[in-house]
Amino acid sequence: MKKSKYFLYTYIFLGIILLPIFFIGASVILWAFLRNRFDKIEIDKNQIYSRLGIININIQTIPLNKINNISVKANKIAKLLGFSTIEIQSSEVKTTTIHTFSNIIAKIFNLKTITVHTAKTFCKVKYPFINNADEIVNMIKSYK
Repeated sequence: MKKSKYFLYTYIFLGIILLPIFFIGASVILWAFLRNRFDKIEIDKNQIYSRLGIININIQTIPLNKINNISVKANKIAKLLGFSTIEIQSSEVKTTTIHTFSNIIAKIFNLKTITVHTAKTFCKVKYPFINNADEIVNMIKSYK
């Protein structure tokens, strides 16, 4: 007994529909893994150094003696999952932005790479999805 051709078409149709969903899910998981791997926030006795991002990398340096206010914010779901956002108000933040894709293209065609340096006065810097935010805030306050 031979199966109907519509039997095969059903699986082809399901495959066409489910394949993009699989790739979207895999992309989100890969993005989360890469962000977890490459994002860094370091605190020493003089400054807070952060490197955030994959495609556009933002490197920020905040001197501890220029910090005006530190706040911790978390909604109910974040509290349940155990993470929060640290918001730092500072009178000085030095930021370097590296545009990764633009720099790759620039290297291929021997062009000048793109790096943007800025220094801002009085701004807010947010660090989301931080575990043990209260410990980090206490550490920053002890170094000040």
